[in-house]
Amino acid sequence: MHTHLSPLALRARRPVSVLLLSLSIGACEPAPEGNSAKSAVSASADRIASVAQAEPLPLRIPIPAVMTGAINRSSSIVFQAAAFTGDLSEEDWLSVGEAAVNLTGAATLITISGTGPQDAEWTTNPKWRGLSSDMQEAAIAVGAAASKRDRPALTESTARLAQSCQSCHLEFSARLLTAPPLPETSTPHP
Repeated sequence: MHTHLSPLALRARRPVSVLLLSLSIGACEPAPEGNSAKSAVSASADRIASVAQAEPLPLRIPIPAVMTGAINRSSSIVFQAAAFTGDLSEEDWLSVGEAAVNLTGAATLITISGTGPQDAEWTTNPKWRGLSSDMQEAAIAVGAAASKRDRPALTESTARLAQSCQSCHLEFSARLLTAPPLPETSTPHP
């Protein structure tokens, strides 16, 4: 399935690189006064705790926009990789892993009411939240399969991902049904 990334696809990877770079730079902050490792760890833990207790940012778009902009695109990458019968390249596995990260985060986003007319109703519904959790767990399993380069685990976790998406769409919005995974082919693109 080896794909050549377009300039657009390469730009799409930049936010992930910026996030990882930011996290690694943050770890290199100078120690607070006293210059002891213990006080540096304590100060870092205090910063993390204060951020963790803060309210999440509001979702300023409708949930269907998250689905179209993040979930559909990322799940398509996963479905294509799982359906591909050839060997996946290192770049393919990386793309699947990045898609899994996007899906994991998007599963959280769709539990926050956005600006859509049905968002508040959906996000307060226990079934919606359960199906969002199912999607997130499947996405995490896809990411684990990608990190291990484990095709059987990728197939199984992708089936769980597809099931969680289809179940949610059937329950909440049949007009938003996703396409099933692509049929097995010997080439990644039609």
